Amino acid sequence: MSDYKSILFFNKNKRYLELTEEDEIKDFLNTHIAEYDSDIDLDKTSVEDLRRVYANFVKSDVTNFIPNRIDNIVLFLGAGASVVSGNPSYGKTMKDLNKKCFSAIKNKSYWKNWNVKKLENILNLPLKDVQDIDLEKLISYMNLYIKLNFKEKTSHNSNFYRIKEIRDQIYETIKVNVSYNYDNTKMNHIAVINDLNDRLSHESKLNIITTNYDLMVEEACIRWLYNI
Repeated sequence: MSDYKSILFFNKNKRYLELTEEDEIKDFLNTHIAEYDSDIDLDKTSVEDLRRVYANFVKSDVTNFIPNRIDNIVLFLGAGASVVSGNPSYGKTMKDLNKKCFSAIKNKSYWKNWNVKKLENILNLPLKDVQDIDLEKLISYMNLYIKLNFKEKTSHNSNFYRIKEIRDQIYETIKVNVSYNYDNTKMNHIAVINDLNDRLSHESKLNIITTNYDLMVEEACIRWLYNI
């Protein structure tokens, strides 16, 4: 069996063809190549060139049935959208943020004689190990506690004071760790945004939804003078 990577083709009849072998690619191109380029001699073309021809054929065919202009496009960005391959300075996982947040508070006076168990008892929120804590849920419970107990005496030993300080430190730690200076030599956010924006009908606007804490999308748009 060949070790060629699988190539996936989606045609107008919504049938999937997964081609992995040289002969399979040739058979497919023999059937369809007349629509694309009848001057190619398949028997004299290298496997690499066959794959390029096949990829170009797929691109051409898909382009034909995608409208030139689209009324509504929504770009949804989640985990991984800010990760730069080979550069750990960009893109933090929730596990990374958990560790950094609790490392930032562990030596503070308001954490003295406290631990995760104490925190979960006060908030009535079951917490897992530090690296597995749902930070967003934790912050929501701390906000609720602060809202319901704002009249509590705010001595440095009060639960109210400690919860508020812990929450504020978590906010600050997250902010510091996801504040990247947008670098268009390393990041391609704007390339995706420009490509999708070019596909929109003239009266439409691109909708972008992101679940990430960082502002990479906003910074990219500002650099290119997009209105947000």
